[in-house]
Amino acid sequence: MKSRVWIKEQRENVYFVLLGVFLTGLACSKFLMSVSFIGYTLVFLLFGDYALFRDRWLTNKKWISVLLLLFLAHVISLCWTQDLSAGWNAIRVRLSFFALPVLISTTLTWDKDRIVRVFKFLMLLLAVLMVLNGVRFLYLLNGQKALDIRQLSWFGSHIRFGILVVFSIALCLHFALKKLLSKGYAWSYIVLATAYVLYSQTFSAIGCLLITFGYFGTMTLLSKQWIKVLFIGLLALGLCVSWFVVRDFLKAPEACGSFKDVGEASMAWNRKSKVDFNGNDRKGQVLQRTCERYLCSLGKPLTPSAVQRLEKEAIIDIENGFTDPYSAKGNMLGRYFEVKYEFHLAKDPNGHSLLQRFIYWETAVKLIEQNPLWGVGIGDIDRSMKKAYENTALLAENQKRPHNMFLTTWLGCGLIGVGLLLGLIIWQLFLGLQEKQGLKALLMLIFLFSMMLEDSLETQAGASFTGLFLGLLLSKEALAIWSLKND
Repeated sequence: MKSRVWIKEQRENVYFVLLGVFLTGLACSKFLMSVSFIGYTLVFLLFGDYALFRDRWLTNKKWISVLLLLFLAHVISLCWTQDLSAGWNAIRVRLSFFALPVLISTTLTWDKDRIVRVFKFLMLLLAVLMVLNGVRFLYLLNGQKALDIRQLSWFGSHIRFGILVVFSIALCLHFALKKLLSKGYAWSYIVLATAYVLYSQTFSAIGCLLITFGYFGTMTLLSKQWIKVLFIGLLALGLCVSWFVVRDFLKAPEACGSFKDVGEASMAWNRKSKVDFNGNDRKGQVLQRTCERYLCSLGKPLTPSAVQRLEKEAIIDIENGFTDPYSAKGNMLGRYFEVKYEFHLAKDPNGHSLLQRFIYWETAVKLIEQNPLWGVGIGDIDRSMKKAYENTALLAENQKRPHNMFLTTWLGCGLIGVGLLLGLIIWQLFLGLQEKQGLKALLMLIFLFSMMLEDSLETQAGASFTGLFLGLLLSKEALAIWSLKND
């Protein structure tokens, strides 16, 4: 009897330690993610409470059944997949998305104090990583070694890290509303994390951030009069700013011309730089065009004398592939001007993320129209997309997957697959709203938004993030921790 009690106590401690290690890996290390996932599975297989597992499975059988049916749709699609190796690899990458929710929801002890401590640790870790990322990126900027804002994320995908930071803000707000975090700690973290997400210029993360603040703002509307007034005021201000931004964005900028005397401009440039004017910049773009757009952003004429008057800092910016000084300094205005240029003036999609995404989506839709019911098979997505890209202007290095998880799932597993994925998210969204499970509903909104812009389950980090928080928030036993009914 004593040995059983000891094993139970230690098992629960080990589960929470491994959960903390997994969250650490999610933030900064694929190795820690893999080790903790394997470790958690082994502890359950060797020392797990199988009776508890059975009871929890039955309690959560509805959403677990949908998840397993989605997994089955992936496996069945191998029947018409030509590249079985790629198919099995795709399922392997998604394994944590399918296995983690079941494992977490059926084994973890829902101890509120331990859960709060684990996520306090996550927020502290993320705060340290955000500071380290920022300091390192500023160092690169000052040394003019930063070519892309994506270099801001030192330890992994800038998109996945940004979305993880956003959801940590949601957790922070939730715990603050339940009075499990002090206001000073909560607001300090929220300010730091918000500033980081905005500076990162990651559209997916910024969109999720707006969804998070909008959701929690709406939830607190009826709590106090001054909050209602503040929220309505901020909403009105946001709508006004959005109107001006959209109006400006839809107004096409003046086209930037070309040097009339290319030879003289080339001589002027080569007197100031060792990078060939007729070659490419460090981003692989035509340097002459980068120089022309940089001069246009400064309002300078496209003449050899204007090139001759460029400061050393501007020369380095152009060599590094920046088309305006805002981008070179990591300023969000640079990203805005770049997207606006892409939308209105860019002709070649290569090197322009917005135009490339349009082609990804258009190509995926055309393939789905040819295989609407069953898809092409989970292993043939790359092969089918590559073949379809032959009729586009995309270079080989820019020919990628759809960058939309719903389109990718439909293309790989057919109508049943995308129906199960979309159905699970929408079902849990409405269930979260009905049960006043704010974090569950918000997580589903974040999944919906981010999956429309990214192949969220196509990487280990993305599949692990999705799977872990599905397990933590969908479990029936966790309702008391995530509910705001009594607050």
